[in-house]
Amino acid sequence: MARYWLGPWAWDTSPYPHWRMPDSALFALDLRSPVQCAGTVTPDGFGVFVTPNAADLGSDYTNLGTDPLATWSQQNLNRWKSALGLPATLAATNLRDVVAETLSIQADPTGQDRALPLVPTAQGQYEIWLGGVLVKQKRFRFDDPETSPLLDLHKRIYRQIRQRCLDGLLPQGHYRKVLGYWVRKFGIDYRNFQPQDLPDESDLPPTSTVTDNFNRADAGSLGTASGGFSWTEVGSPSGVYNILSNQATPNTAGSGSFDYGVRAESDLSSSDNNAFCTVVQSATGIVRNGPACRFDSASQTAYSGQCNLFDNSLEIIKCVSGALSSVHKASITPSPPEIYKIEVSGSTIKTWQAGVLRDTQTDTGIASGLRTGLEGYQFSGLSGTTLLDDFQGADNALPLAYELEGFRFRNDDGSESAATWAAAQDTNIEAPRLAPRRLRTLTNVTNDPPTVQRLSQYRKVGTENWRTLRPPE
Repeated sequence: MARYWLGPWAWDTSPYPHWRMPDSALFALDLRSPVQCAGTVTPDGFGVFVTPNAADLGSDYTNLGTDPLATWSQQNLNRWKSALGLPATLAATNLRDVVAETLSIQADPTGQDRALPLVPTAQGQYEIWLGGVLVKQKRFRFDDPETSPLLDLHKRIYRQIRQRCLDGLLPQGHYRKVLGYWVRKFGIDYRNFQPQDLPDESDLPPTSTVTDNFNRADAGSLGTASGGFSWTEVGSPSGVYNILSNQATPNTAGSGSFDYGVRAESDLSSSDNNAFCTVVQSATGIVRNGPACRFDSASQTAYSGQCNLFDNSLEIIKCVSGALSSVHKASITPSPPEIYKIEVSGSTIKTWQAGVLRDTQTDTGIASGLRTGLEGYQFSGLSGTTLLDDFQGADNALPLAYELEGFRFRNDDGSESAATWAAAQDTNIEAPRLAPRRLRTLTNVTNDPPTVQRLSQYRKVGTENWRTLRPPE
């Protein structure tokens, strides 16, 4: 049985400076704002931590019990509201729903004071993973209360990306490809993502993949990728990544201890993106390496999935303005050469080892970032050489769009072939209450979402109140 706690993240300097879960915790859900994640040393903000039932995290942590569906007292709800600085009284009444409300309608789209809003996956699902379990899932719907802070977040990101394009920091007009990805992901009009004070500019189809096979002469930097883009090292020190025997090697800069990263300077069309690379061989000692995605173009901010040789784990690491947080470690048996992959889809993070899904976690700390890259860490005293190969970064695949071309109602008076038509094609009908009717639709499957949304609705004859038929959650 698991036990849940609310409390601060722990700052640790061994084997590298980073935020981590408190001792005895097995899983975590970060409730910090990006500003709090970017701090170091002094704890600021909270997380929900999952421990074995018998564990005791001490007086700095609030015991939330063992049942995430148990009804909370008003006192506990008030304590949570006060600790997280929420702006309104909680409507939720149990841990699962309190977390969902905190990360949705009570989230902060600016990321200054509270956690950023939960973002649906590329498949349009809000997901909350806690303790290795999908504890809550809900499909995105435009008229739900979660949509308001979500759109505010995307408007802020759109403004930022558009300005970077205008300033020449991103390709001209690239923000319209980002807009195109959102339109296809959420199935709503592009104007919903544009602040009212900005021009009405339509979306463009998203198309983005970057690759590098590192097949070039040995050099003291990664230089120009086989895919035509450049690489930029971020973090400290510089001069870490080199080309050696048609592969990338990140630990030829001496025997010091340092965190390092390198960014592929080519923009994807979405922050719902993924990256993978082959770890051909690894140095021995305290060292980790792996791909990074949702990489910011102007700072050392990204998620990475790194193979940890010193504790045999695949670690999800969040880096916000250079400050590292260990989101979670999945136990693995490294066996290079093999491919490691990380994918961020909405607020859901997944990692793979050699094609096998190893970990799925929820984190809202980084909501934007169109680039990908590599990240790692080495500690003094390494032996051998780490070699990486065959890098790729790409937008996450979107589900196919379904476009309704036509519909026609039939009477329930025979077999599929013998039943009679109730009306002409694309004609609404009236029918007695509880009288069965069949509906046949003609649907096109495309990668281009329709400009008009179709809904199945009904109303009582003589009234104007249309009601929408909804699929189950």
